[in-house]
Amino acid sequence: MKIIAGTDEEKEQVQNYIEYGMPFTSLPAEVIYQDCQLPVGRSYEGFRGGIIKSFDLNSSNCIRSASLFWEGCGELQLIVDKTTHGTKGVFFSAHDDTETFRLNFKWDASQPGGTLNYEFSFSNLANKRSRDVARTYRFLSETTDKKVDLRINGTSALSFNLAIRDNLIDLINKIYGLAVALETVNRAADSEMPFPDVYKTTKGEIANLRDAARLLDGESVVYSWESHWFNLDGDKVQNLECPSLALWIKPLTVRLGDRGVFCGFAQTTLVVGSFECSTDQTNDSERKLVLSPDDQYGNKAVRVMVPPNEEVLKGRDALWTIRPPKVADWLTIVEAAESSDQMRLPE
Repeated sequence: MKIIAGTDEEKEQVQNYIEYGMPFTSLPAEVIYQDCQLPVGRSYEGFRGGIIKSFDLNSSNCIRSASLFWEGCGELQLIVDKTTHGTKGVFFSAHDDTETFRLNFKWDASQPGGTLNYEFSFSNLANKRSRDVARTYRFLSETTDKKVDLRINGTSALSFNLAIRDNLIDLINKIYGLAVALETVNRAADSEMPFPDVYKTTKGEIANLRDAARLLDGESVVYSWESHWFNLDGDKVQNLECPSLALWIKPLTVRLGDRGVFCGFAQTTLVVGSFECSTDQTNDSERKLVLSPDDQYGNKAVRVMVPPNEEVLKGRDALWTIRPPKVADWLTIVEAAESSDQMRLPE
């Protein structure tokens, strides 16, 4: 057969195939010699020309392991999945544990070092383990503009600047932050939640996941609120006077898409300025207690994790109210919580 390389891209594919054994997807070719007898009535006319696809040389086993190293965050192990050789040198392709980051390396046997490029398949992140994603994307996030070592069979083969393209850096950082938060949640959850599809995860889901991770790390989460409501049939209200310091305990559940995990119990605390009872529009028998903020105390609410002891379990889903602290004291509490200091509420 004769390969017909017409364009510069096709010529490059042929050259890489001959010199390094790199596979190509498709190239035009024609039959120049045939040593077989076709059945009676059949002819080679009409199919002398065609396309050769995915034509590989035999793989080599000269490269058994590969990794990237940077002293700032250690070593990222890679899985070598293809190694070929040609007249000039060796080509190998390796990927990380998540199969979303891939390195391709051409090694010229007559010269030190080689040429390298990388590619990402972010769509493959869905359903990967959060710890694997965190490991890979921590390395990539911290080495975007650093010089790293490519190690082959334990020996440094090439030092290069990873130089990840600007349009990918934000996404890589987002994936890393999401993976760290999800790993924190998974350590506390009743079941492991896999990494989500980054293209289908909403901003609200990401924000809730990050808040849950902060709570589980022992921090306080402060948010603004306009109203909170409670079902009077199921919630117990005690000593509701305004203004009043209100608190309740509910399960902390984290959801990503159609998956949800239970991570413990969180307490919400805020100051109620006014309240009203209303009837549900779709069910007249259900009455709701609607809480509103106080102008002086503001509309900040504070959430913290609480231990799942007997008292917590007994008071869950119930609304409790006590006399509020002084305005200045409450604002100090909120400010401390926003700074991730330990929140101290009056007994």
